[in-house]
Order: sequence, then structure tokens, then C-alpha cells
Amino acid sequence: MIGLGEEFSGRANYPLMMKVTLGYGVVSTSGHRWKEMRKFSLMTLKNFGMGRRSIEERVREEAEYLVEMIKTFEVAALPGKDSLVVWGEQAVWAAQWELTKVGTAGDLDGQQSAGGMVRRDEVMMTVNNPEHGAEDTTGTGTRLTNWTPTGIRNNTHENTKQRSDKGEDTTHQHPFYQLQELCPLHRQCSAISPAVMLSNAVANVICSTVFGHRFGFEDPQFKFLLQTLNAYFSILNSPLGQLYNVFPKLVSLFPGKHHQLFKDLEEAREYFKREAQARMNNVDPSCPQDFIEAFVLKMKEEKDKPDTEYNFENLVSLVWNMFSAGTETTTSTIRHSLLLMMKHPDVQERVQREIDEVVGQEHWPSIEDRQRLPYTDAVIHEVQRSMDLTPIAVPHKTMCDTEYNGYVIPKGTMVFPLLSSVLKDPKLWKNPNCFDPENFLDGDGRFKKNDAFVVFGMGKRVCLGEALARTELFLFFTSLLQHFTFKAMVPPEELDTTPTNCSFGRMPRTYECYAIPRI
Repeated sequence: MIGLGEEFSGRANYPLMMKVTLGYGVVSTSGHRWKEMRKFSLMTLKNFGMGRRSIEERVREEAEYLVEMIKTFEVAALPGKDSLVVWGEQAVWAAQWELTKVGTAGDLDGQQSAGGMVRRDEVMMTVNNPEHGAEDTTGTGTRLTNWTPTGIRNNTHENTKQRSDKGEDTTHQHPFYQLQELCPLHRQCSAISPAVMLSNAVANVICSTVFGHRFGFEDPQFKFLLQTLNAYFSILNSPLGQLYNVFPKLVSLFPGKHHQLFKDLEEAREYFKREAQARMNNVDPSCPQDFIEAFVLKMKEEKDKPDTEYNFENLVSLVWNMFSAGTETTTSTIRHSLLLMMKHPDVQERVQREIDEVVGQEHWPSIEDRQRLPYTDAVIHEVQRSMDLTPIAVPHKTMCDTEYNGYVIPKGTMVFPLLSSVLKDPKLWKNPNCFDPENFLDGDGRFKKNDAFVVFGMGKRVCLGEALARTELFLFFTSLLQHFTFKAMVPPEELDTTPTNCSFGRMPRTYECYAIPRI
């Protein structure tokens, strides 16, 4: 497909995608329209700084917003209290604290032990019980590396009575432990679900380029666009989406959530059109401020050409193409990267050590740092390779009768580039079937490029936002690991990193985790 790029450059009919774009834009088009829209998009993105410092500044701005948002979930660990008495029975994976056994319920003066509920400092939390297999590393109790309280243990009197009726001693048998913070820098944090925050940050990079401004995270229009985007990819990767792509007319007759999606998509298209119309008479020809303004100027320039491709239909679909593809793919990759860091804490620690040594903690990472962060760069590439986000890419089609490996493929044939066959080829990778950053490192620990890294597609249809995506992945990932250590709510060995489903693409899992501040 690389040597025959022109022949395989067509886009096969993908009914759900065609329903959304109406056959306009750059993702679902072929021939002259596709070439013209791709040429304009690449040129305009380059003019607005894609792959240069100006776009880096936009990404860094969003990275700073993201870090600050995550920090709002940070709470002081029980302000004003040096320690707690907690009841240990339920196993919990949690942060850096020290447990010291202080007795049993019957030993605690003035405390009511009914139901196993202790109200020392009015706080109750469940922790891992050292008497059930936890390793004693302190000599006086148990140190649980990576512990965070999950909630309040509330055993009612009725529960105690039931256990007492069975002959159990509910007063003296339960050990209590004193919980003390080992390091004041590791303050207790609320669990976060990073999916929405990551989506907000990545989408705003696109919005600042397309609309000329970023949105507040609570902006209703912004929230609507993101909700529509999530619904679109949810259906695209569902059995319903697969059925629609095979039997579009038939499935259109059935009830289902796809009808609401189509209504929302039409509303989104109308919003994009209003944004363009508002600029028609208010654009400076010498200095367009955003992607829409640049397109509007091109529309005015070619208004007298009857066959021009510069019209509202192509503009609206282009905006959707950039917003949807530019947001979902990068967001999913970053979300999966954090999951892998929790799955492989040794890798996370090594990345952080490299960032600390090269960038430090007083400066934000920059693209210039990438060459000096070979291991971090290798980790980011390995995240992309191992997750294999789009295993068969978006279907291509042949633009003419094409001879390939001795076979003649007729014009108009749908072609699926099997990217997975390259990304998992044992002849091309040291360790293709698992997450291993060594796939991108040479014997001296330097970053090593590999031509088999085809995550952005192949041939002339390679992702036009590749340079932007690379910038976003590096700056968001390094900024997050510079400021936080990500901890799972379960032991690493219990983390499931397989995608939730695999259809149009591999959708990474959503999850909750702890982001422990490092700075």
C-alpha cells in the first residue's frame, strides 16, 4: 500500500460515517474532493503551527489546565490529626502509610465496640489486615505501599447481633491499627476518573485551532459536543454500528439510540455552520485567526467557481472530522497509557526518574526535551504499538484496477489495511505480544525508530493530524507523570488492560484511580 499509494487511496463506503459526513470532508471522501480537502487541511494546520512551537504552546496550556483540575481532587489527609484508629478486616489496595497495632476493640477505653464501629476522631476506614498475609516491613506494624482509604466502614448493631447470635465474640476479636502518614508529600487523594478530564483537555487543543478559542469545561455547548462525540464512537464500536454498516436502510427502520445520535449530530453540524456564517463578514483576509476563518476566506476566493469544493458542506464535515478523530484517538491513547503505568509501576517510576533528571520539577516538559528522554519516548511509542488502536484502520478502496503480488484487484474493491499484522510481527519487534518499551530502545538505551510503527496508518491516507497527535501525546503524558504518580484501586496484577471491545477500533477501558501529587 505504500508503493501503490495512489491506487489504494480511495475510501470505501462506510455507511455510518457517510451518514455523519454526508460524503463531504476528508475522512469519508475520495478522488479530487479528498485531495483538495486534505491539501487545504495540511496547509492550514501547518500555518497555525502544527509541528511547531505555536501548537506546542496550546498543548502545554491545556496540560497545565489538566494538571490543575486533577489537583482539585486532592484533599488534605485528615487535617489537624496526626493519626487515626482504624478497624482492619476488609482488604484494600491503597498509599504510603504505616500501621501500628494498638489493641482490640475491648482495649479501647471509652469507645463503643458495638458493630465493630469505632468513632475515634469521628473517622472510620477499612484497611488491609496485617494479620492476614501482609508483610511487616517496619518492625512495629505493617507498611502498605500504595494505600488509600476507600470509604467508611459502618457495621451496624444488627450485623453485630447476627454474629453474636452465632456465638462469635464481637467485642474483643477485631484488631485495631493506628494509621500514620509516612510522607507528608503523599497526601490522601480522592479517586478520579480521568476519561472526561482527558477528553476535555485534548478537545480544547482542537477547538483552539478550529474555533480560535478554548471552552470552559462546564460550557454547555462544549459538553454537548463531547457527549455527541462519545455517543458516536460508542455506537461505531457496537454491534448496532456493525449492523448499520451492513444493512443501513434496514437498521434505519428499527428503533434504537442511533436515531438520537443522528439528531445530535445534525445539531452539532448546525452549530459548526453558524460559527462559519458568523465569520463570513468579519474575517480579516490578511490574518485568519482559526481554521474556520481560513476556510471561509477560501470560500470567498472561489465563490464564482461552479465546481469548487469550498462550500459549507465540506467545511462542516471537515470540522467534525478534526474534532472527532483528533479528540477520540489521542484521548484513548493517553487514557490507556495511564492504565499501563498503573499496571507496570516499575515503568512509571523509571519514566518519572528520567523526567526528574532531565526536566526537573520546576519547568514544564517541552518538545525539545523529547530527544533527551529516550526511555519516556519509547514508552509512549510502545503504548501506541501495544494498544493497536485501529487494527484494520478505516477501509480503503482501489481507485483503478490494480496488480498486487501477482493478483489483479478490480477498481472499487474495499481494502482493509491490517495494521495489526505489522505491529505484532515477531520478525519486526523484540517482544511483540506484550507491553515492552525495549521494542523502541537499542542496546545503549537510545531511542530506536522502527518503520513498522504504522499506528497512524499507511500510504497516502496516513493520519493528517499525526504531527499534532505526537505533540499532544508527549506533552500530556510527561506533564502528568511529572506532577503525579498514578495508583490503581486494585493490585497491579488484577488490572485488566484489554480493550472493552474491538470493532472499528480498540476502545480502552475507563477506570478510577488515584493521582498522588509529586510536586
